[in-house]
Amino acid sequence: MGAHRVSASMGVGVAGSIAHTGVGEMKNKREGEKKNIQDLNDRLAAYISQVRSLQLENTALHDALKKKRKEFDVEPMKEAYQAEIDETKKLLEEANKENAELKVQVTSIEDELEDQRSVCRIHEERIDQLQDKVNSLNDENSHRTAECDMLRRKVEELEHQVGHWKAKYNEVYSQLQATRADLKDETNQRIAEHSRAEALQEELDFLKTVTDAEIKEYKAMLSKEDETGINVRDAWNDELSKCMKELREEYEQRLGDISQELSSRYESQLQQISQSAAKAEPSSVVHSKDDSRKYRTELSQKDMRIKELEGQLERMKMELRSLHSQLDRVNDELLNEKEMRANEVSKLHEEMEAMVRELQMLMDAKLSLELEIAAYRKLLEGEENRLSIGHMTGMIGGYRSESGDALANILDHSSGSTTGDSGSITTATGRITMTRTAKSPFSIHEVDNNGRFVIIENASTYRSKISVNLKGWRLTRKYAASGINQEINLEHVFQNEYNLDAEQTVTIWAKNFEKEADSRKGNIISNIDNWGDMSRTSELELIDDKGVVKATLSIKVTF
Repeated sequence: MGAHRVSASMGVGVAGSIAHTGVGEMKNKREGEKKNIQDLNDRLAAYISQVRSLQLENTALHDALKKKRKEFDVEPMKEAYQAEIDETKKLLEEANKENAELKVQVTSIEDELEDQRSVCRIHEERIDQLQDKVNSLNDENSHRTAECDMLRRKVEELEHQVGHWKAKYNEVYSQLQATRADLKDETNQRIAEHSRAEALQEELDFLKTVTDAEIKEYKAMLSKEDETGINVRDAWNDELSKCMKELREEYEQRLGDISQELSSRYESQLQQISQSAAKAEPSSVVHSKDDSRKYRTELSQKDMRIKELEGQLERMKMELRSLHSQLDRVNDELLNEKEMRANEVSKLHEEMEAMVRELQMLMDAKLSLELEIAAYRKLLEGEENRLSIGHMTGMIGGYRSESGDALANILDHSSGSTTGDSGSITTATGRITMTRTAKSPFSIHEVDNNGRFVIIENASTYRSKISVNLKGWRLTRKYAASGINQEINLEHVFQNEYNLDAEQTVTIWAKNFEKEADSRKGNIISNIDNWGDMSRTSELELIDDKGVVKATLSIKVTF
């Protein structure tokens, strides 16, 4: 079984359209190929009748050959030549086996190396993508962190301002409390002095009442004196004036002492209040009440300002919490989107692999049909060329060619089979196996059966675009020596600049078929006359300008 290994990647829509177009073209080609096979079967039937007639001649010639062999013995020479040929074949087979083993080892090592390189490239691309995403997330996170730091600094500044206002409020409040205490003491003292003054006034009123009563009594006595004629007015007036004078002096003295004491106490208290007010605020000595009202107003304003700042601080804290929650939501959305993208990529990869497998099956079916037709055509053309030679040789030497024996076996057994799987064609006369390998997006896409052209494909997609200049690259085809066939080496060198883009192909035409090629992009005329047919084992290689083999196509023909 032959193995195809082609690395291909394409977009989903483009791959679907290509697959459907390829299926339609394959159906049309299949119908044409069926007609060709029917024509070939008709020709084969004609050759079968001709070969049967030749069998009778071969029988007669075989009898004549036996008679000739009895007359002339060629067995010793035949055995000697046969022994030498067998020994040479053994040496050649051993050398071919060693060469094949070495090629297999080298190919497997190169394949493994290229696979590892492709895996490394994929991982590097994936790492670059993840790094870009991490960088973007880090940038966004740093931006969010900067905003949070700015808000935090603003909050700290507001807290510092609130603390400053609180300290000032505490200071003003302490001053107000001291002023309130002083005012309370002064009020208490004034109330006490007022109550004392009222008590003294009551005492004075009582004394005045007593004096008035005494005066009335004295007046009554005077009226009695007038009635009695006793002249005591002068004595009483003198005594009364003395008493009044004494009372007035005593009252004035006591009133002066009380007023002096009250004034001294009031002045001392006022001085104490002034000194305490001067310590608190020198400019508010005289207007303590106004300052008190002013302090109350400022205190209420400060309270309102503090409440406003506390509300602003709470709003900023809520905004900070909302920003944190928003950042968490953004991170969750990014993680979900990342998982979604990964699932989409895996689904696209699975779909692409399924389409590639379907396309590979179609290509294998196409290749099997082409190989089947080529095998029939080469078999019939070879037999046409060998019929006359085989007939003459049979008459002279009594033998026929391997192709003639194969065709005779077909006629004798009246059976044959043609199968195509993974680039292999198996018939009763032989087997053709094609093995395609690609160590890069480039592959040898198609080889014409008649040697007209070779097609090279760049299977990379526009998503993972790889465009290469083919200048200095080489395309070779080697035919190994077998029997009477000599070794043939064909080589085409890309001399001019040629860029092979993604999902594009280039056709290298042989020089003898230049007229069939047009001048559009994708066609190159080679200096090779003919790329050769598929009647022999051959191998095609695509080599870059550094000597590295990028793609191979091995065609093995066995009979």
